[in-house]
Amino acid sequence: MIPKRRIAATLSSAALVLSLAACAQTVAGSPIDNLNRPSTPHPSSSTPSSSPSSSPSDSGSPTGFPKTSSSAPSSSGAAPSGPLSTAQVKQALLTQQEVGGGFTAKDDTDNGSGGACPGTEDPDKAVPPAAFYGRDFTNAAERIGFTEEIESYASSAMASSALRAIATAYGCGKVTDSGQTLILTGPTDVSADLGVDQASYWGIVGSNLQASLVVAHNGADLVGFEFVNANWSSTVVKAGIAKDTAAH
Repeated sequence: MIPKRRIAATLSSAALVLSLAACAQTVAGSPIDNLNRPSTPHPSSSTPSSSPSSSPSDSGSPTGFPKTSSSAPSSSGAAPSGPLSTAQVKQALLTQQEVGGGFTAKDDTDNGSGGACPGTEDPDKAVPPAAFYGRDFTNAAERIGFTEEIESYASSAMASSALRAIATAYGCGKVTDSGQTLILTGPTDVSADLGVDQASYWGIVGSNLQASLVVAHNGADLVGFEFVNANWSSTVVKAGIAKDTAAH
């Protein structure tokens, strides 16, 4: 599961920013382009000199994000059991129409995680999911973005084991990914914020990256979000959890 820094690379490319901005679309009534930016600026050196805050800053309910719309549910209901198929996982992800707000969407089927701690196994190899799918959302004009990924397992116990593997893989505080040093803080328990039994938050800071990773254990699934250049939003994550639940 994420982080993979795909969005960060996209947002750092001026050519891609202009290209994406030209084709960005806003869906009336469902923008989340008011995601709050992190209060800590990006480090300017190649090696981060300070760690992100261990207390996650939640954008909560960005202005305009649908709270009760059937197209983006806000209530998760009963936790799902049993694995979804790849097609079902794809359908369970939030869509560009549901997100709106000038965000464009691109599907992602690369299930490799980047930057795991030395001596640890890629969590997706340690506990392989039965099905996986992801989607990247970018708002080039605002230079912010997020990724949603869903990994579906044979049982809730396997999903819980996968979350523990993620905590191990990103538990050393500092990793090197593609030549860049990333400072990690977490995991911080955010289950109460999301209304699930298990959910963890990590802060991520690199020389050209400030991000947050939130992974929720939702029955037999893990629903993960990585927010880049914006504080994480519990409203967005809850909508993703709710749609995942409805897919079962």
